[in-house]
Amino acid sequence: MNHIAGHSDNIGLVDQGIALMQQHRAAEALVLFGKVTSDDPFYVDAIIHRGVLFFKLGQTARARACLEAAQKLDPENADVYHHMGVIALETGDLKRASANLNCANTLRADDPDILANLGVVLHACGDMARAKECLGQCLALEPENTHALSALATLYLDSNAYDKYRAFSDFDTYVSASAPPVPKNGRTRERFLKTLESEIRRCPSLCDAPLHRTTVAGASTDAMTGGVGTATECLRTMFVNEAQSYAARLSCNDDHPLAKLKTCAFTTCMWGNILGAGGHQESHNHPDAWLSGIYYVSVPNEVGGPDNGQNGWVEFGRPRVEYYGADQLDIRLIKPQVGMMILFPSYIWHRTLPLAGDAPRISVAIDFIPQLPCTAT
Repeated sequence: MNHIAGHSDNIGLVDQGIALMQQHRAAEALVLFGKVTSDDPFYVDAIIHRGVLFFKLGQTARARACLEAAQKLDPENADVYHHMGVIALETGDLKRASANLNCANTLRADDPDILANLGVVLHACGDMARAKECLGQCLALEPENTHALSALATLYLDSNAYDKYRAFSDFDTYVSASAPPVPKNGRTRERFLKTLESEIRRCPSLCDAPLHRTTVAGASTDAMTGGVGTATECLRTMFVNEAQSYAARLSCNDDHPLAKLKTCAFTTCMWGNILGAGGHQESHNHPDAWLSGIYYVSVPNEVGGPDNGQNGWVEFGRPRVEYYGADQLDIRLIKPQVGMMILFPSYIWHRTLPLAGDAPRISVAIDFIPQLPCTAT
């Protein structure tokens, strides 16, 4: 049982905090959940959310402390075991991850997110048959669960089932690179890029300890927003226009996970990234979204060609090392260029290769997050 104090203000603050988490506004969400737990130390949901945020911010000890406190208050809370299992998985403790996620699954057998993470752990432990079963159960409950889709594609790769893998990850079909024109609005392309870089650098949430823990030797913002006429909102319009064209070009079957791009309404979340010397992003995907994108604002001269190691390039198709055991990889590498926009399914693994030199590489990423259930738009 999740204890909820009688104060309706606390319920409202928790709802606001969850909304901020979905927008990648971690620091603001943490403040709200802190206010709730200060007023009501027994509000289990708020304690759990604080633990999740601490972990996303790289504060693993504080995350575990929150979840252990929540467990003492509510020993049969599936969310506690779920998030403890995710932390164990992310920190390489497969035995503890398996124990916690199996417990969460026992307490709540029809939770798609628990099933998806349990499938990942079982795959990492080598139990391919049960992993496939869990991922199948997840997708039967929630066909659009991108975390499970990514995990299933990786399992196909690891099982040498390349035809099934390519049905999810045909890079020629699903990874799109373009150079969209900048809307006029009185701006030249050069002025637009300069203004956008300034807005990223001045974003209050820009910090060297980003929410996205995959970033190494770099900084990220939380969700970027801007008023009408800002370069940020101009870029959002460019992304939306390109996403609509991307969806219109899709020729996949109706049962393909991307098919609903044509019929579903979306919200967007954009954030800025600045990578310095040696900066890169480790292999990751975007489990909350269906379609993701990158726009390159500034690319240093050191981002070179195939002859100098392809430093700074973006790579698609390499799963995280703890999930990978396949004999063969399908890889696509793309050299970033200023003004280039790349769109791709959010479930596809991707990373950036480390930068050489000291000049920064500046980009903006976006997630298109579906508003479920889908209806025709």
